[in-house]
Amino acid sequence: MNQLKKNIPNTLTLLSLTGGMLSIIFAFHTELMGYVPFIILLCTLFDFLDGLTARWLGAYSDIGKELDSLADVVSFGVAPGILMFRLMEKGFAEFSSSFRLESASAWQWLLFACAFLIPAFSALRLAKFNLDTSQKTSFKGLPTPASGLFVVFLFLFLLKPDAHAFHSFLNHPLVLAFLSVALSFLMVSNLRMISLKFKHYRLSGNETRYLLLVSGLALIISLGAAGGMIAMLLYILLSVLFPPES
Repeated sequence: MNQLKKNIPNTLTLLSLTGGMLSIIFAFHTELMGYVPFIILLCTLFDFLDGLTARWLGAYSDIGKELDSLADVVSFGVAPGILMFRLMEKGFAEFSSSFRLESASAWQWLLFACAFLIPAFSALRLAKFNLDTSQKTSFKGLPTPASGLFVVFLFLFLLKPDAHAFHSFLNHPLVLAFLSVALSFLMVSNLRMISLKFKHYRLSGNETRYLLLVSGLALIISLGAAGGMIAMLLYILLSVLFPPES
């Protein structure tokens, strides 16, 4: 029975990893690409539940910690990186109907390469996290799932054609490349970020966490994908204005 309890969090982690692999496959098929953000959102749920069940069951393990990071690299690093790549490809095609990936120029491939920074810096951020003992109550740098979620909400926002100027602005490959670089930089920065891991559920001591959760949910319900992006930016802003203790 104890062995079964010990493996419940790891099973949830493996489900997140499996979802990440599935989203990568779907991302390369245009007719299936619309499912990718929802699969990554499901991976986020599994990622949340594996930590929650580990704390609830007292089933912490070194293997679980390493496995969680490996799953996060795939689900919130590689998958969002490929999603960003496909967004750039779509952006180039919309700005030039004659664009073909196989005939892309050197500068276009340079922009595409920015999307690959997301998985590379996700892996670096998670490796640093596993070795850094000062990140038990707060994070140093943007958490990999938060970076992945920003890409997911960006994709959902750009998924539907829209003549709005802001939509066209975000859809430009140069802007997408800049966002890729910015997310990568934030992940390995020394910026102290609020952790959403609850040691207890009382309001006292969790004010900022509850503010983030309630406001983020309200933004997503009221504004959809755009609200999701704003929620991620709010998370960064609140971490800067109310830096957590190390």
